Amino acid sequence: MNKTEKFPLVVFGSAEIAKLAKYYFDNDSEYNIVAFTVDDDYVEGKECCGLPLLPFSKTLKEYPPSAVSYTHLRAHETDS
Repeated sequence: MNKTEKFPLVVFGSAEIAKLAKYYFDNDSEYNIVAFTVDDDYVEGKECCGLPLLPFSKTLKEYPPSAVSYTHLRAHETDS
């Protein structure tokens, strides 16, 4: 990824702390929140902050970890 692209990130949680985390990630990081996830029994609705809210059991199917590998993150850290 180049310096203008943001790394996709899924936040675990949908309460106030998760919404606050989205604010900080959106405004002061190189990460882009793409979805929220919660334990399957706690899903209330389909969205949080206008983004998908997924049961945890389906998160890896929708957003596989291979989308952002550890190698990419390490390479990015050394670019700074």
